[in-house]
Amino acid sequence: MNALPAWDAGESLAERAGAQVRGLCARYGIKQADVARLLGVSQSQVSQRFRGMFAFTLPELEIVADWFHTSPAVLLGYAVEPQPRKPDLASCAHRGSNPGPED
Repeated sequence: MNALPAWDAGESLAERAGAQVRGLCARYGIKQADVARLLGVSQSQVSQRFRGMFAFTLPELEIVADWFHTSPAVLLGYAVEPQPRKPDLASCAHRGSNPGPED
């Protein structure tokens, strides 16, 4: 059985989530610009989130977790399953950028 990931006890949730998402992006060759497009924010805002200077919102964590085929709990370091997988880069268009009838 896998142990929960270790993190610095002084690390904030914002820092932990930023480090997790930054690590996944590095692992899969995802650029900050891709994450910015996915979330509908600037690349600078993504950089701030990656460094834990500004927290991901819960809806953003859900979007990123869904994109990596995992759960927000994994991104926060509270779970190890389901293991993240490489996202489909074609799906990184900002949600709502092409509104449909349901919007």
